[in-house]
Amino acid sequence: MVNRDKHAALTIADFSRTNWQRHLESFPGCNGWNLTDWVRNVAWGADEVGAVLESVRCGRRTLDDARAEFGRKIADTFAALDLLATSIDLDLATVVADEFNELSRKVGSPLSFAAAPAAPGKDGA
Repeated sequence: MVNRDKHAALTIADFSRTNWQRHLESFPGCNGWNLTDWVRNVAWGADEVGAVLESVRCGRRTLDDARAEFGRKIADTFAALDLLATSIDLDLATVVADEFNELSRKVGSPLSFAAAPAAPGKDGA
């Protein structure tokens, strides 16, 4: 079972800030990436998730055996999506909540997220 309380205090804003800082410090060869490079990075991550799924679907292993790797690949893809959003000055928490709220409105669901303060941009402000 997943320990859902392990990182309960982690917010998307905190993740985004730290993810961008790590990107700048640890991957200097990627600092000049253009939008196409960022989208390819996201697509690569999604492809990695798909490869894990394919190994389960083809019976090479069970979902239980693949669960941890699924988690890692999904997390890598989330980090890539976050870097893409930050690279074009989008606050991921805001756009995700806004899109969730819009779909809730369209389908008649009462579930929504209240507006939250925006995360600092890639310059930290």
